[in-house]
Amino acid sequence: MSHLIDTLKQVPDFRSAHGRIYPLWLLLLLMVMGMLAGYQGYRPLETFATDYRQPLSKLLGLESFQVPSHCTFRRVMKGLDFQSLSHQFEAWMLSKAQTHSPDTYAASIDGKRIRQGLTDENGKQRFVGLVSLFAVEAGITLKLEALTQEDNSEIKVVQALLETLQLDGLLITMDALHAQKTLQQIVASGNDYLIAVKRNQSRLYNHLQTYFECLKPMAEHTHSMHSRGRDEHRCIQVYEPVGIALQEWEAIRSVLCVQRWGTRQGKNYHNTAYYISSAATSPHHWQALVRDHWGIENRLHWPKDVVFGEDDYRLEDEQALLNWSVLRTIVINILRLNDYQSLKTAMTKLANRVDIIFSLLT
Repeated sequence: MSHLIDTLKQVPDFRSAHGRIYPLWLLLLLMVMGMLAGYQGYRPLETFATDYRQPLSKLLGLESFQVPSHCTFRRVMKGLDFQSLSHQFEAWMLSKAQTHSPDTYAASIDGKRIRQGLTDENGKQRFVGLVSLFAVEAGITLKLEALTQEDNSEIKVVQALLETLQLDGLLITMDALHAQKTLQQIVASGNDYLIAVKRNQSRLYNHLQTYFECLKPMAEHTHSMHSRGRDEHRCIQVYEPVGIALQEWEAIRSVLCVQRWGTRQGKNYHNTAYYISSAATSPHHWQALVRDHWGIENRLHWPKDVVFGEDDYRLEDEQALLNWSVLRTIVINILRLNDYQSLKTAMTKLANRVDIIFSLLT
């Protein structure tokens, strides 16, 4: 089930308000192709299907092709069960990850809220978003879970994601809010973790502050870079985990101290960050892994906002917001799996090229 079309065909059919039955896979496929061609939103998608009716019929092997209205697209996004769509997404990406394993070693987990207000029946503000497991080097999302008002905590959603994770051999990086239970799940699933230690874990944080002052590192690596008026130096020191405070944490094999200093916009800076991990590797490799943690912000969250305008859509429906976000994730994955690293450049090249777009999906 490596092709997206094969995966979408597992989704049940959809009945429009006029009684017309559409294969749901076809509607979702039209939406994905329309987004790749630069058509964002319900009415633009109807325009896309209308303008390219003939080539789409030929590409899809359909003798008769009824153009869905913008209302039909809207009903699909409001009525489609998010869990069903995300399940098919995960099945698709599981098959892809098995064939792209060298690029999926380092993966970040992070949540993104969609910045537009929803209100419930009592007039109270609500929010929705997605928590994603993102393979940084490949630039693709491997798995996702809905983040809603009822969850109350991103930690619970991350733990739910890990409970059904079918991939192993990953090094998963996360924000510092995650604690021992989450790390236990990662190790039990056959994966490793890399987590930044912040002041919210005061006992461990204070221990590491004195730890690095007294002990000699097993290994270290320093890297310098100069670009765009920025002068930065990074030194990473790797230590063997010792001490009671560290024994309380799951399967720690490496303790890291990362120092950054230099000049930015003419001003000097110096900061120190601490990390713990269940993996062991060279200081040079740790440098890249620590830096890659922020790849989910630059390569997933930023494109969703800037390239696809995720926060600009005004949709007063929780399910539709979540489903749109999944489709944007699918579009980003398709482009990255076809070696498009710049999404803006890709969207320009693919504009109105339905033949090329279809070839990316098969």
